[in-house]
Amino acid sequence: MLKTIPILLIFFSINLVDDEVDIEKRGALKRKEITGAIASALKMNSFDLLSSYIPEENELIYLKKHASQKDKYIYDEIDPETFKNQTKENFEIVEEAGIDHQLNWSQTELVDQQEMKKNDYNYTVFMAVQDMNGKTMKLSYDAIKIKEKWFIFQGIRVEQCLTVRKDCPKQ
Repeated sequence: MLKTIPILLIFFSINLVDDEVDIEKRGALKRKEITGAIASALKMNSFDLLSSYIPEENELIYLKKHASQKDKYIYDEIDPETFKNQTKENFEIVEEAGIDHQLNWSQTELVDQQEMKKNDYNYTVFMAVQDMNGKTMKLSYDAIKIKEKWFIFQGIRVEQCLTVRKDCPKQ
């Protein structure tokens, strides 16, 4: 019995980098799910709520194996930890811009979502959140489809802040 355990572990490890990458518990079935998660994460100032929507090593390996020659170089250059850290930094920049704009994050609601298709696997998603005082921020992010699931691919960014008096603070 003890001799079969290492063999099973080796099989399991090899299987993770194969075409059958298991991402069933990660990602979103629909892009709108990610948008809702981003709105909630910003409202609660909790980047951790987005962790299952950020590609990790298994998803990036899958992208590298299945990318077209034209796009392959993009995925070859991505380090999973750096990618997650950059996404977190972008999240924090958005949070700070909202605070500078006097947006009350804890009272924000998602008020709009629109999508721009780049191709069947890449979209730019535009979203707007608004607080109870009518202050609005328009944000965007890029979503990528990996094995029938959607992930945040480019970090969250501020598109515009709207009030009656002024635009978004300069960054």
